[in-house]
Amino acid sequence: MKKFLSLLLLASSLAHASGEKTKIREIREWTESTPEELTCGDEYFKRRKQLGLKIGLAPVIIAGSGVTGFVGGAFVGIGLFRLSGAPTFGFADLAALIGGAFLGSVTSLGISTTQEGIAVANFFRNQNLLRLIYESRKEGGEALDGIYGEFKSLYPKTRLTKQEFSQEITELDEKGKLCDGTLVRPKRYKNGRKLKQLLATKSEIFNYLAD
Repeated sequence: MKKFLSLLLLASSLAHASGEKTKIREIREWTESTPEELTCGDEYFKRRKQLGLKIGLAPVIIAGSGVTGFVGGAFVGIGLFRLSGAPTFGFADLAALIGGAFLGSVTSLGISTTQEGIAVANFFRNQNLLRLIYESRKEGGEALDGIYGEFKSLYPKTRLTKQEFSQEITELDEKGKLCDGTLVRPKRYKNGRKLKQLLATKSEIFNYLAD
């Protein structure tokens, strides 16, 4: 049961992460046209590639943004649930959607171990941060809206408006603080100086901005 719940939570994480609309190709083009010293986008893209290769995605797929098995699995899951004739309550629908999505992603990506499952989750989390960086420096978007909403729910007493939140992300990115280990938890930073130990996670960004 614990293992099933863990898989369900992972699938839920993937569902949230894959719902953003800004195209990865658009972000990549912006990153490539921006001097490396003015954004951490290059580093997050390098980490994205590392994670993509770890979970078995071909380079041509990593270059895009779609993971079709997840989407297909989601529709299969919700379709089977509705055909079952069970009462259509919100959480039941969501569980069916997540379950189907997870099965779809497992099938399409060949996930067979816990480590690979974690890599999938990290792949989408990294992708979300790429969208956050880009949208904070542009005209906003769904990733910025969603992540700021999470920040507000975790830190309801914060005085940061969404615009100020966006400005803070932009400043951290321009100064390289998102990718030089500045925001990383001391324990994680001490474990090494690899790329994964230098890039700030969403929770580390939240902790920094909350302080």
